[in-house]
Amino acid sequence: MSAPADSLVRDIYNAFQRAELDEDFMGLAPTGREGTSVETMLLTFREHKVTRIDVADNTVELPLYLWARGWPNPHGIRPEPIITGVDRRRITAE
Repeated sequence: MSAPADSLVRDIYNAFQRAELDEDFMGLAPTGREGTSVETMLLTFREHKVTRIDVADNTVELPLYLWARGWPNPHGIRPEPIITGVDRRRITAE
């Protein structure tokens, strides 16, 4: 990155993961099932160092997986957005 040292810089990375439960995992017996996960990681840099990491899971299967096993899963949480976009419908032509 070529930003000045005192500036705030954010960079977004997307990760795709594929996994198969083929050995014991946290007390779960192997099932042989395969799954995928898509995650987005937002890195915040200050003075050329990562100062914050935010991760979002974009996979619908994870909450269903937790719910099916009776594991705790937060509901009705509406955190403040980390990144907001521009509503282009409100921009008028000049």
